[in-house]
Amino acid sequence: MALTKKQLRRLEEIRYALSSGVAYLRKPTIAVCIKGSPATTTYHAVRPLDGVTLYEVEKEMGSELCMAFTALHSLEKMIEEERPA
Repeated sequence: MALTKKQLRRLEEIRYALSSGVAYLRKPTIAVCIKGSPATTTYHAVRPLDGVTLYEVEKEMGSELCMAFTALHSLEKMIEEERPA
């Protein structure tokens, strides 16, 4: 199924937005955490203000964040296949 130029342009806009978000998440200075209590591992932090326990999530595997990375890759492949030669 061939896409129109307008559809392809829209997919490029979506790819740009998604890639910006993925790049942000992949920064080594960005951590994604789950709030939980009580602590069940030695790899946790307790927020002093309210005592909430925070566990860091592995961003590249084993979490739903992987879906964003996979979606970006699939979208990029789809756009590449639809571009005129």
